[in-house]
Amino acid sequence: MRFEVLQVVAAGTFGAVCAVRDPATGERFAAKVLKAEHTDNPRVLARMRDEAAVLARLDVRGIIRMREIIEVGDRPVLLLDWVEGANLEEILTASPGGLSAGIAFEIVREAAASLHQAWTTVDAATAKPIHIIHRDIKPSNLLVSVDGRVLLVDFGTATGQFAGRESETVSMVLGARAYVAPERLDGSTDHPAADVYSLGHVLYEALAGRPLQLSMHPLHHERLLADALMSLSPQGVTDQVLGELRGLIRRMVAYDAALRPHHHDVAGVLEGLASMLPPASMGEWAAAVVRPLSDLRAQRPPRKHPHWVELAFLEGTEGRAADDRIRAFLRGRTGSSASGDLNHLLDRNPGWTSAPFVEALEATRTWWHRWVRRTPPDHLAMLLEPLLLRPDERARQVASAFVGHGDPAVARLANRIFAGLD
Repeated sequence: MRFEVLQVVAAGTFGAVCAVRDPATGERFAAKVLKAEHTDNPRVLARMRDEAAVLARLDVRGIIRMREIIEVGDRPVLLLDWVEGANLEEILTASPGGLSAGIAFEIVREAAASLHQAWTTVDAATAKPIHIIHRDIKPSNLLVSVDGRVLLVDFGTATGQFAGRESETVSMVLGARAYVAPERLDGSTDHPAADVYSLGHVLYEALAGRPLQLSMHPLHHERLLADALMSLSPQGVTDQVLGELRGLIRRMVAYDAALRPHHHDVAGVLEGLASMLPPASMGEWAAAVVRPLSDLRAQRPPRKHPHWVELAFLEGTEGRAADDRIRAFLRGRTGSSASGDLNHLLDRNPGWTSAPFVEALEATRTWWHRWVRRTPPDHLAMLLEPLLLRPDERARQVASAFVGHGDPAVARLANRIFAGLD
């Protein structure tokens, strides 16, 4: 066993993040892995290597720290510091009315300060700033630890100026649409103002408990923003704080990127606004709000998570994971293109066994299956063909039931499997 998977932290389109323990040392990590279907995609792999390169160059308290990038079973795995906590999306889901102003200010202030440090960090090799832009700031990418620290995570779509960068900058297709600055949808050159725009959305959502809905059309954008700011009224803030807060958010999400403040200006304004409020303890708040969320996730068995099939290889149980992927495929796919897609799936998961196909063929022999639907011969042939490559006693037994099938192709395949195992 290379690692023990302790919990599934997050899962998305390209991969998943889980907490793992190294049995040899007892040390815990956050492991970021790609889905099997993307491991042969050069663009996705380049982004993962670039994320490792970005994090290796950053030594910022508020940015998750990379340990190393390794291979497990010929698949890349990005190992990061394991931090107990919950992301802001989880926190806001558990706090539907939004957060207190003091806590919201501190979370966004720390994120803004970390973004500024990422932008201004100097590369030791070139003595020049690496100008990192995150490009996917959203609540789920702000992690709050159980002791109240705020960390930026998921630099998989980040860009910067450093040697050895592999991936291309494609602004239009990166980042969560609701938080993406208007200019990025036009393919404009990336700029820190885009991160500030996204962070403005996060600040509003943290305070209001609901997303900020704006338009990509400049006139509609201004009208919707004015209405949203008028309805924003966090409890416990003075009229002066509220007025300055509305002005800050208006500037942060300005349609014109040139009108937005810099990261460090956002951090400075929020620090000033927080000083006008009663002191807020991030540690006490995190112990009361974040700790229960973290503990709840830790109680969920990772093997019951929908993405477990993508993580089992970390424990050396890739064969079972491959079979689970095939079972999921067979449950949802029929038709003329299914056979080709299945062959591609088998190529990507070499550890598969005959079990999923035997189970699917056995199901076609049950009375209820025959009553509900008649299995097409081409689907039966698709289920039988893999058994020629993974022959065993169960395959022989299930094939014997189709030796006398009325479709010649099905009967021929069944005979080959049955005869080949005699």
